[in-house]
Amino acid sequence: MNKYSVILTNQGLTKLAAVTANNEKLSLSKMAFGDSAGVLSNPTPEQTALINEVYRTDLSDVSINNDNTHQLVIKAIIPTDVGGWWIREIGIYDESNILIAIASCPESYKPILAEGAGTDQIIELTLTVSNIEKVNLTISQKVLATKDDVHKEMSLGTAKILPDNGIYPGAAKLPLEISSSSGKIALGINDKGELISPAGFSELLGVKVLQFPEDSDYLFAIDDESGRNAFAVGKDGSVEILGLKLERANIENLIEIVDENNSISSGIDNLGNIINPETAKFNIKKDENYDLPERLHIIVYGQSLSVGAQGTPILSTPVSSTLMYDTGVISLGKKPTNLIPLKENRVETLASGFAHGFVSHIEQHSYGMAGRELILNAAGVSGERIRNLGKGKPAYNDVINQIIWCQEFHKKDGKEYSPDYIIWLQGEADAGDGMSGAEYKKLLSQLRKDLEMDLATIRGDKPLLMFTYQMASHGFYVGSAEHSSVEIPLAHLEISHEDEYFRCFGPNYMFAGSDNVHKTNHGYRQIGLQVEKAIRHEMLTGRPFRPLEPKVARLLSERVIMVEFNVPVPPMVFDNTIVKQLPDGANGFEVHDDTGRIPIVSTEIIGGHKLKITTTRNLIGSVFVAAGYTPDNRGEITENRYKNWFSGPTTGVRTTLRDSDTTETDLSGLDGKSYSRHNYCVHFHMRVKQ
Repeated sequence: MNKYSVILTNQGLTKLAAVTANNEKLSLSKMAFGDSAGVLSNPTPEQTALINEVYRTDLSDVSINNDNTHQLVIKAIIPTDVGGWWIREIGIYDESNILIAIASCPESYKPILAEGAGTDQIIELTLTVSNIEKVNLTISQKVLATKDDVHKEMSLGTAKILPDNGIYPGAAKLPLEISSSSGKIALGINDKGELISPAGFSELLGVKVLQFPEDSDYLFAIDDESGRNAFAVGKDGSVEILGLKLERANIENLIEIVDENNSISSGIDNLGNIINPETAKFNIKKDENYDLPERLHIIVYGQSLSVGAQGTPILSTPVSSTLMYDTGVISLGKKPTNLIPLKENRVETLASGFAHGFVSHIEQHSYGMAGRELILNAAGVSGERIRNLGKGKPAYNDVINQIIWCQEFHKKDGKEYSPDYIIWLQGEADAGDGMSGAEYKKLLSQLRKDLEMDLATIRGDKPLLMFTYQMASHGFYVGSAEHSSVEIPLAHLEISHEDEYFRCFGPNYMFAGSDNVHKTNHGYRQIGLQVEKAIRHEMLTGRPFRPLEPKVARLLSERVIMVEFNVPVPPMVFDNTIVKQLPDGANGFEVHDDTGRIPIVSTEIIGGHKLKITTTRNLIGSVFVAAGYTPDNRGEITENRYKNWFSGPTTGVRTTLRDSDTTETDLSGLDGKSYSRHNYCVHFHMRVKQ
């Protein structure tokens, strides 16, 4: 069987035989889409349903292939406002709701408009049927585009434009759309008669134009032959020319050139005089505006890492403008009666690192806290599974009841109060049990929805945002025969793409570990610094934080793969000063094909945002690229654990790939040096496009 194919199911064959014997016709009705529970599908004739259906819709067209009269061409349209999931399997149902045919397909993500890339998507399947005359080609009139619409010829001036050229009358939202085969609008005319190009331009007058994701700081850019920005326009109105960024200054000079410390190195004042560090009156201070409530409550939830397990001794991290319950930072089973200044007790949780980094940054780069304060509490349960942290469970009830108390406390005190963020650190217990990534995502998404609903009387209709890490200890856990432990860290990343109210703030392998799973006191403080940076990014820009993660991987030749990354602060670099190089020298990256894992010859950074991987031999069949995926040196299994394997920057699943974030902190580690605040590459496993 081909890797991707459409087959008739056993019940489809039976139904076709029945209508043939009775001189009737088979009426196809629906097309269903599924994510195959997070894995590639391998359809079998015995199936009576998709593995995990996510959406079903009416067929938009059923016709006979002009080039092969034994083939049906079946089409359906997924509307703009539907999506947020992956497509890995497709099913065709008849009017009796019987699965007639099932297809495997290359996995693709169907976005929605809220994610910045929503559009109608047309799906087409070709099904071979010997007695094709027994298939009714009439379809429902409720569909978005009728058969006549799809085959209608259009005229534009003296030229004729056919559907094969990308115009889909009846399926379009605009008066005129020209779309790609994936349904993405390339060119169109809106209701005002204005020409639009939502997909942008890849080339303009012979010059390459760079495309940027929704969360990029750039609106438009033209690159040179080496991939650098020759000319770019930022969303803040700044202009960048050959790496020199010009923006409106917030002080009195006409032009200023600043160094990495935001001090003036050169410029021109309003009188036309040249200025330099000696003549400049003062340094630049960038004004960042953070719209915080008077009291912003951030709840840390999950299992042992959420409560600082083994994070001893406490570090006495300096904290200001931050409160906790009078029963302590760790709040499980507690009934607070007051709020007091945050101070760790017994263990160092991420709360102090978060508070220090958040408040310090706002004091230095904004207008200060100005009477506003944070509230932090750690509500997790060590070793607990996600099912026991959900609605109705003791820990969940504690979270809700404590927030209700906090709301009443602030009402009496006459202060504005808003519990807006959940920081999630959990998954190790479920990885050990061998839970599937699909089931984990389903439970986690429902947990967030339940919290949002149960807090609606306090928060109103604002969405509750959940920021999750990627667990880095899957090497310690065996998992199950059906589901590897690595499915959980992959789920942490995937849910941030599939659910608009989740954010993944990155991995944690680069932070100091104390054992197989947990962090040291310094490691927890670093996690706090990482997540506060992600939350501040969203507050400041209004756009979700995206970690250092792959966007697409393509096969350039039989042995060469190019992976394009989202880079929070370009360029990417390999750095083994904190994270130790892997034994194979491949910086934590892997390539797999139909024969297994393939050795890598080299990994090379191209243009600051792409990674070029060369393998030792030609790649065969389906190809995947991965990072921080397969653990090394696990040893023997004892009590369903690899107890000789340890997480962290020198022995754990990891990569040496990071960005060039220059965010600073005055907090330091055991070596007396300030913590690095770079963003490191996530754990991932991605199909390579061929």
